[in-house]
Amino acid sequence: AVFWSITAALAVRVAPAGRKAQALGLLATGTTMAMVLGVPLGRVVGEWLGWRTTFGAIGAVALVVMLVLLIMDKMRPGMILFSVIVVFLCTGILTPKEMLEGFSNKGMITVALLFLVSEGVRQSGALTQLIKKMLPQKKTTVFKAQIRMLPVVAFISAFLNNTPVVVIFAPIIKRWANYVKIPATYFLIPLSYVTILGGICTLIGTSTNLVVHSM
Repeated sequence: AVFWSITAALAVRVAPAGRKAQALGLLATGTTMAMVLGVPLGRVVGEWLGWRTTFGAIGAVALVVMLVLLIMDKMRPGMILFSVIVVFLCTGILTPKEMLEGFSNKGMITVALLFLVSEGVRQSGALTQLIKKMLPQKKTTVFKAQIRMLPVVAFISAFLNNTPVVVIFAPIIKRWANYVKIPATYFLIPLSYVTILGGICTLIGTSTNLVVHSM
């Protein structure tokens, strides 16, 4: 019951529009086949190769298929990763408890809450107005513009997740660069670097720090 209540909701959530019923159908079909064929087939293969080799082969095949699907970009990444978890669950590599432990991790919960805070800040427009005031409106040099802009971005990134900071600032900087006739490429790569630098300076600045801290 716990498995179906979680996996069905996730399948509907990550499936593309118009394919939610197909995602549920694939989930039901795969689970049914795993319950009917998984035990006898797994027993035969396990006795033939040994359980370590069997689990290793399943993991290797799932990893290769996952990478191929991610490169082909035919499905949403969330759907691909979720499918791999379902395969591991159906084959016994993961138990339902182990699958759910990741969602109960304190670092994961904190990251989710920080995304909500970042989205609220983005919707408020406060950062947009701030960066517009920091950028010079007259003809300037690349170095002077970077000196005015990048320290502020790094400071903000220390307290907000890196992704929304880049999402907010990148289009503003591109429009400003076109206005002052400076190639935007002089600012976008430094923007990425300073958001990473600011993020690693604090515990809440990046999800990686939170996940490592909670381990």
